[in-house]
Amino acid sequence: MKMKYFILIQVVFSISGPWKIEASDPRLPTAIRPDYYELKIITHLENATNLTFHGDVLICFKVLEDTTNVTLHVRDLVVNEASIQVTNFADDEDFCLFAENVETLPELDFYNIHFDGILVKGRRYELYLEFTGNLNRASRGYFYNSYVDVKTNQTRWISFTDFEPIYARSVFPCLDEPDYKAKFKIWLGHHHSLRALSNMPLQTQIPMDSSDGYVWSVFEESLPMSTYLVAFSINDFAYRESKSGDSNVVFRTWCREEYVSQCSYALDIASKILGYFEKLFGVPFPLPKIDIVAVPKYGSSAMENWGLITFKESILRLEPDSLYEWSKIVIISVMSHELVHQWFGNLVTMKWWNDVWIKEGFATYFHSLAMDYIMPGRDMYLENSIFNAKTVFQYDAEINGHPLSNYVRTSDEIVKLFDSITYQKASSAIRMLHLYMGSEAFFGGLQTYLARHQFGNAQADDLWDSLASAALKYKIIKHKHELKIIMDSWTLQAGYPVVTVKRIEYAGAVEISQQRFSRSSGNLSSPGASSCWWVPITYTTANELNFNDTTPKAWMPCNDDSDRGESLVLYNVITENQWVIFNIQVMAIYRVNYDVYNWKLIANFLKNDNFEQIPLINRIQLLSDVIYCARSGHIGYAIALNVMEYLRRERETMPWLISLHAIRPDLNLVAQLSQHHVPTMAYMHYLLQPIYSYLISQNETEISSTKDLQLKDLKTLVIQYACFFGLQDCVHTALSYFQQWKTNNNNPIPDDWILPVYCTTMRYGDENEWNYLWDFFNNTAPHDILILKSLACTQSRKVLTKFLDIAFNKKLQLPMVFAQIAFESVASNPAGTSLALKYLIENASEIQKDFSVPHLLSNVASFAFAPDDLSNLCIFMDAHPELFEKHSKRKRQILDEVNQKRLWAQRNLEEITTFMTNRLLSLDKERIRNDKEEINYYNYS
Repeated sequence: MKMKYFILIQVVFSISGPWKIEASDPRLPTAIRPDYYELKIITHLENATNLTFHGDVLICFKVLEDTTNVTLHVRDLVVNEASIQVTNFADDEDFCLFAENVETLPELDFYNIHFDGILVKGRRYELYLEFTGNLNRASRGYFYNSYVDVKTNQTRWISFTDFEPIYARSVFPCLDEPDYKAKFKIWLGHHHSLRALSNMPLQTQIPMDSSDGYVWSVFEESLPMSTYLVAFSINDFAYRESKSGDSNVVFRTWCREEYVSQCSYALDIASKILGYFEKLFGVPFPLPKIDIVAVPKYGSSAMENWGLITFKESILRLEPDSLYEWSKIVIISVMSHELVHQWFGNLVTMKWWNDVWIKEGFATYFHSLAMDYIMPGRDMYLENSIFNAKTVFQYDAEINGHPLSNYVRTSDEIVKLFDSITYQKASSAIRMLHLYMGSEAFFGGLQTYLARHQFGNAQADDLWDSLASAALKYKIIKHKHELKIIMDSWTLQAGYPVVTVKRIEYAGAVEISQQRFSRSSGNLSSPGASSCWWVPITYTTANELNFNDTTPKAWMPCNDDSDRGESLVLYNVITENQWVIFNIQVMAIYRVNYDVYNWKLIANFLKNDNFEQIPLINRIQLLSDVIYCARSGHIGYAIALNVMEYLRRERETMPWLISLHAIRPDLNLVAQLSQHHVPTMAYMHYLLQPIYSYLISQNETEISSTKDLQLKDLKTLVIQYACFFGLQDCVHTALSYFQQWKTNNNNPIPDDWILPVYCTTMRYGDENEWNYLWDFFNNTAPHDILILKSLACTQSRKVLTKFLDIAFNKKLQLPMVFAQIAFESVASNPAGTSLALKYLIENASEIQKDFSVPHLLSNVASFAFAPDDLSNLCIFMDAHPELFEKHSKRKRQILDEVNQKRLWAQRNLEEITTFMTNRLLSLDKERIRNDKEEINYYNYS
């Protein structure tokens, strides 16, 4: 690297001239392409009040068109403009260009350098710059952290990087777009008492000329990679090391010295997972080492930097005792996800962020396969498939959502891409493709894709091309373009369909149609609501019971001239009195709604002893579909509640989890109205009593010691809901546990009872109990969010008001996030919803000084249901337009939610209450007829 210094030239800032840059295009100009960086950074960690870095960078690039400008990304750096120079790569000493002018465009982080000569097309040059910056505490860019050494009781300062997606520019000037891959030679300057880590192995260490004990740690040259994958760290951690058996890759886990043994499990499984992926993807891992670093107080779960993966410390550490099995699952899950990225994202990188879903989708999907490989019998693939589908169905039901492939322009838009659509929907789309193509063709196509584009960049069409070639080879498709047409319908538009199935009894046929699913049927007329997809049709019947074949029996087409596609009639499908179920194994991302008779047939089958002949994933699908189709107005709630009644037989966790989480918001709304409260509570007693009694009767030691956590998860879930809905035994047990704990805090509450004990005691206890828990939170457990939320469970309006007064009292100096959590928790309590709204309205002017009133109002609006509350919401917003000047979108959302709740109440309230009341009356009649012992479902505490 050339270290030349030149006489300071005068830099004139100007926004005029022919080289002015505009904000219309967020992408860098394409006149140059970098292929090599030599980066030197010196990090100062000695002075806690002045944690800084400085350095220089040499960027080698090829000119693609004649230019006098070079545009880089720079953010929050001070660039020494006097240092800027361009020299000929061939080391022609007579050629040297200086910066004639510099222009910045902060909204795009552009740093445009205008030179005093021409950079000629086809030639290669070297650009040199010097810069300084400050380390931050935000867990992005180049950030510092600290911990207390247990041996010396001294604070130790350490540094790490996290550049994804657009933060490399905040550490060194660069072309910070994923398409600009280059090799990196990294020098890290630091005090000799500390260690330096980077993407590549340490090559050598050189003492600096200065006498302050600093050294240069020089690393081997990297393979071509995008700037967001560059990584380094200065720390004093200890490590353990192992080698991957097949590829000879060196693994090291780096942790604080006292946690080294707890990080060893991650080391053990990392090499196994890497070997699994090498065989699966058919491309060897190309780097000689992988360092795995446990970062204290890390704001992210992990980051897949090539060769230097960073983890939140609490994730990488294997926890003892009751958390042991759960901790193993978390480590395997996150480790697998980050190791998938070593191929999808690192080896082959998207050209632009609109295709970030490819790398995140494959990482989310394949980490489930790796978990089954490491933990056979746990069936994490199924569990994650269910979770991903649940997440997609929840978050992609909004009309204003975004497609998987979403072109983004600004930095804010890029950052916001990392959401449930990019992860879970992408994973579900990839799973659909895998089940459609079969493993042989699917992995054959992926191996071609990785081999063809390794060390380079690709886009979605490149992926479809490789997979289509494999699909043609295995005769899955007839024409290569078919696969792209199918997948474009799932990746280029937001949302997902609901497929409606109508029986045609006389013909033994069904008619199926599709439309975009929305949370509310009222939104289906909104712009963009009409869409159509190429839907793979899979189904089975009560006669067949074939839930294993996911090969599409038909495709529902999507023609360009039809917003909703064409309806399709399938013959020879049904017989009399036999149900049909579509979307086998939830193969694709769509809901299914049936006519009333088919739903009745399904409900009757689920209520008999053979209900498990419908496999778990499809039972979950049926529950989710029937509840959300009722909520959106496609069917009545009586149908949904009838299907849900089979849960009295269900002993698996996920059907209960999906159902209770789905139906609870609706029941909360109904229970707010006094005339509907009693039948709602009584009906939930009827539903929960069998599973609650079963779980409570299980041997606690067996549940705690089992390696399969499913039963313990189910027990925790059911206890929470049983106490919430006032099941008498649950309430009494919770109150008893609290009194035992109150007498002796060293007598711990069982793990699965903690939340029910706190919340139930607040609900049924008096102000003295509330004061005791508040004092415990305030003095002993100030970071226990569970206790903070539980304090809002009280039914006393006086105590709830006191809680809000405390939360918003500036003199107490509680963290602002605590006030927000307290307010939302009070609003979510049916007894506190009206009070929270009233409190916000009366104190809005004072609260607005520190908090966003529109945000808080949105929170309470999501729980409000009583007619007076909905009216008061609208009146308040109309009376205070100044609060919503910058929040017009949120105001529209609140008003829309209010209108939807009014419509929902008109459509569903009487039907829900009538069904519940009739069911309870029929149970009483059955009990009398059969002379059975009375079970009083109306008896709740």
